[in-house]
Amino acid sequence: MADIDGLPANDALDSRGRHLFDYWAAKRGARKMPARADLEPADIPGHLPDIGLVDVLPDEPYFRYRLLGTRQVAARGFDPTGRPVVEGFLGQDMPGMREQVLSNYRRVIAGGRPLFRDTSVRGQDNRGDMLWGGRYIARYTLFLPLAADGANTDMVLFFTNFQNC
Repeated sequence: MADIDGLPANDALDSRGRHLFDYWAAKRGARKMPARADLEPADIPGHLPDIGLVDVLPDEPYFRYRLLGTRQVAARGFDPTGRPVVEGFLGQDMPGMREQVLSNYRRVIAGGRPLFRDTSVRGQDNRGDMLWGGRYIARYTLFLPLAADGANTDMVLFFTNFQNC
């Protein structure tokens, strides 16, 4: 398995996350990252409810939701498609989460490589697992950079491992 920034152990990804990462890696070939045009939704139908695409913009707001899967929308309680990421991320009510979310995207872009984030927040402030949309627990999010030119990130595909409550 290729390097994923922030991945604590090879077993941190479940089979779905590993499958999506392997798909992304196969599509990039010899390039640093694949382009959005290289990805075919029909190849990953079981992942579609849990993924989103974020456009990387040259100016404020810098990151904008291009699309979100149905479970991503349900967990948020609304569809932020077309809105800046700062208006639609999970955990809007959590102190410091806005900067953490933006930092994730900045890190993916700066490094041009995948990023793993544990999103279960187990043990943080004794809150336990967060129940997104009252129906889901988010275990982790995998961020995968995309680039039309194969080198400069212009979009980020993210996958959240949601589990039903």
